[in-house]
Amino acid sequence: MQPKWIWLTAGECAHDTYATFKTEFKSANRITLKVSCDGVYSANIDGELVLFSVCADYPHYKLYDEIELDTPAGNHTLSITVWYPGTDSQTYIHANPGVWFEVSENGTT
Repeated sequence: MQPKWIWLTAGECAHDTYATFKTEFKSANRITLKVSCDGVYSANIDGELVLFSVCADYPHYKLYDEIELDTPAGNHTLSITVWYPGTDSQTYIHANPGVWFEVSENGTT
């Protein structure tokens, strides 16, 4: 599966913007979570912080974070909050806002 970048609106948006994306998934035990964004993010599963990071990449060369987690069998809620700086700085190069994430279990997304 090729992940797709999503955001509140297509293209440019105001600098210093926060956005939260939520989805539900079902798992039996161990999952793999992958996340990439333009900016900084935090990821919560069922309200518990499981991953956070500054995406240290370039607009033309995107990287992602990956973690394996044990989850109880059943339905879960994934919530990812992204901060989009949107203004060049010493640690950030301006690019279009976006996030992608993937939850997989035993190779199935």
